[in-house]
Amino acid sequence: MHDAHHPRQHPQRVALHNEIHARPPEAMGAPLAISHLVMVCDAAEREASREHVAALLRDHHLPSPEQGCTHLRMDVGPFRIRWELHTEFVTWTFSRALQTEAFTERAPEPATRVVPQDWLVALPGQCLASMHLWVLPIDSFDGASLVKHVLQEDTLVASTVADGYGEVYTDFALHADGCSRMVLLAGGMTPRRLGRLVQRLLPNEEAPTAGARPQHLDPSALATPSLAISCAAREALHQADVVETMLLGVLNVIKDNDRKLAEDLRKMDDTVDELYSDIKYYLTKISREALGENEARRWTDIISFTINMEQIGDIIERVLIDIEDKKIKKGRQFSDAGMEEINELHARLVDNLRLAMSVFLNGNVRDAQKLLEEKVRFRDLEHAYSATHLARLSDNTVQSIETSSLHIDLISELKRINSLLCSVAYPILESAGALAPSRLRTSVL
Repeated sequence: MHDAHHPRQHPQRVALHNEIHARPPEAMGAPLAISHLVMVCDAAEREASREHVAALLRDHHLPSPEQGCTHLRMDVGPFRIRWELHTEFVTWTFSRALQTEAFTERAPEPATRVVPQDWLVALPGQCLASMHLWVLPIDSFDGASLVKHVLQEDTLVASTVADGYGEVYTDFALHADGCSRMVLLAGGMTPRRLGRLVQRLLPNEEAPTAGARPQHLDPSALATPSLAISCAAREALHQADVVETMLLGVLNVIKDNDRKLAEDLRKMDDTVDELYSDIKYYLTKISREALGENEARRWTDIISFTINMEQIGDIIERVLIDIEDKKIKKGRQFSDAGMEEINELHARLVDNLRLAMSVFLNGNVRDAQKLLEEKVRFRDLEHAYSATHLARLSDNTVQSIETSSLHIDLISELKRINSLLCSVAYPILESAGALAPSRLRTSVL
């Protein structure tokens, strides 16, 4: 893909775009039997899973998956398979049409019943989660009829979903085949909406580790330094996503005096620190000698970005502690004018964080220039708001007096965060020759 009117494209841009947008939920209709398995795999087992799905397709005289593909959906005789390769997991989802006449009169047949059994038991890796889900028309069944042969009565739970158009039943039990069970009664939903609901109900292989562990640091990519650099960059954005969650939560803590949220957000700083350590260690395993000039510069940029995110996480943790000690515990509130200033600074900070992430990912010179300009705007706002706060103190505004120390410290810390975010722009502008010793050079932009 090349256009003379667009910047030079990253070689993996198309593949990344296709990867992000290639796994939307499938349209579905009741009645349907679905079986979903999550297999924990190392690098060799993930590669073996690709060959395993290829063997299944060959046995059914179907074309093999493309080399290097990471997901596949295909009808295979009486069932449909959905195979997805993740960083630490491989997921297998099987579905088939369901005969419902005797559904509540005997143990229901799962979708895996029509999958070749020898092939099924040989799935590479170790099974972390497995579940059978039956999707039934809501006008044909009720909860009481599900108990005898499908779910255990003593642990049965149910909930309405999809604005009342669905009912979900499960018993949180592992049955004789080692699988959990769930029944979804659905009605009045479009096939796409039903497909989205089903996808949310299936075990989320990344839920136990999302945010807490690396998601993109693939050891097998280390043999190809350029690919490993891309993996590290994606993980750095994951780290920034955690920081964004912390930053967004700060305003809710201030407004609602939510100590539980403050505690949860402070714990997330440990995740930011751990991700920084993991990314740094991963980068040290990339052969620097094998890196070209641009890749070596990118290596340095990733390290700098993750250091900044780690420092921002530390600042947010300190801010949260101050809010708890100086505001929540003492039952104090900011003045209306003071809260308005904090809202404005916080909104700008969130926008600048997202812009910094974009600059880090794309290296766009104009966006980098805009980010650096935001540093000046934010500094001017901080000075102006400090002055108006002092004016409120002179007017003996009680709320301003009670929260004065916190207010001044808070906007100062927000300014520090903004400076760290804006520093992402410097290497981009320096590479483009857009930095003068003391000011932006506008002519090259």
